[in-house]
Amino acid sequence: MQTGTNLVSNYGVAIALKNKLIKINYNMSFIKTTSETANNSVNIFYQEYGMGKPVLFIHGWPLNHEMWEFQLAELPKHNLRCIAYDRRGFGKSDRTWESYDYDTLAADLNELITQLNLSSVTLVGFS
Repeated sequence: MQTGTNLVSNYGVAIALKNKLIKINYNMSFIKTTSETANNSVNIFYQEYGMGKPVLFIHGWPLNHEMWEFQLAELPKHNLRCIAYDRRGFGKSDRTWESYDYDTLAADLNELITQLNLSSVTLVGFS
C-alpha cells in the first residue's frame, strides 16, 4: 500500500503511513438543541474524526459539512480532533420553517460545543 493512501468506510478512515495501516475512528451523530432563542428543539448533525485539540468547522451557505472533506482527511493525522457539523436547514440537520437568525445559529454552535464538552476550540468558518 502506498504511503498516504486513504481508505474511507462507514467505520472510519484507514491511512497507510510508512507502510503501517493506522485507523482513525470517527463518529457520525446528532445533538438535540435546547436553544432558548428557538421555540423548538432541532437535531444538528455532526461528524468527528481523530483525537487531540478540537477544531470545529462551520460551513457556509448553501453547503454542508462535506465541504470540509479534504481537511477532515488530513488534519486528524496531526493529532487534531476535527468536528464538522451541518447548520440547521442544511445537510443532515433538521429543516425548520423559522429560526435562521444569527442568535439562533450561534446558540446551535454553543450547544454543540457544550454537549461535546469541548474547550480551547479552534473555529474554522467559510462564508
